[in-house]
Amino acid sequence: MEIAIVGSRKNTYYGIRAVEILADGLPPEQSLVVSGLALGIDACAHRTALNRGMRTLAVTGSGLDKRSFYPGANLKLMRQMVEAGNAVISEFPPGTPPLKINFPARNRIIAGLVRGVVVIEAGRRSGALITSRYALEFGRDVFALPNDIFSPLSFGPNDLIKRGAVPVTCPEDILEYYGWTEEPRRAKTIPAGKLNDDERLIFKNLCHKPRHANELARLTRLDTSKIMSTLTIMEIKGIVKDIGNLEYVKL
Repeated sequence: MEIAIVGSRKNTYYGIRAVEILADGLPPEQSLVVSGLALGIDACAHRTALNRGMRTLAVTGSGLDKRSFYPGANLKLMRQMVEAGNAVISEFPPGTPPLKINFPARNRIIAGLVRGVVVIEAGRRSGALITSRYALEFGRDVFALPNDIFSPLSFGPNDLIKRGAVPVTCPEDILEYYGWTEEPRRAKTIPAGKLNDDERLIFKNLCHKPRHANELARLTRLDTSKIMSTLTIMEIKGIVKDIGNLEYVKL
């Protein structure tokens, strides 16, 4: 099952977390994650696939040589993909710079390679919307992630949903759409016996959106030193994730 996951370079944490959850829920041995190796959502899609041992394919809008490859910040990711046995392709010869005109052509190839395109976050002029238009032209399926109506990055996916795209809020939405019969993945639960009282209290007050340690201290009425030491232990256990700036999310 070939699925493209595309979106904005100026992503939010919501978009990144959505990519991780959606890609993580696809059957690893039967799925190919395709994207454009751009910054933001594209890179996250490739990286998540790599971390899960899934196949992933990137299509770029520049030459693949070191001098012209774009974006240079993802050169290391490109090498990791190739070293893991994946492919990075381009219709542009070595030495071709990342001209603006190249990227709609790149998006056309992405749409043609897949069975469905998932748009995560996209502004009014996002290249991800060009990919979705090509997908419709080629008879591919278009999925979109619903989002906050006040966020400029929500315009693209929310507008696609209004126009008939399939809303996607979990990987099961994609699997069920294609009649995948594998038992759906369940949300991660933590057995009560594996948490002490403080951990259980913090876990109860965490969610999948970032929550600052100070807010957790206020909600749980635990002092800050206890909050930080407990969060460190919970991160080691794989229960929470530190996303920086003293903000944590539930895994």
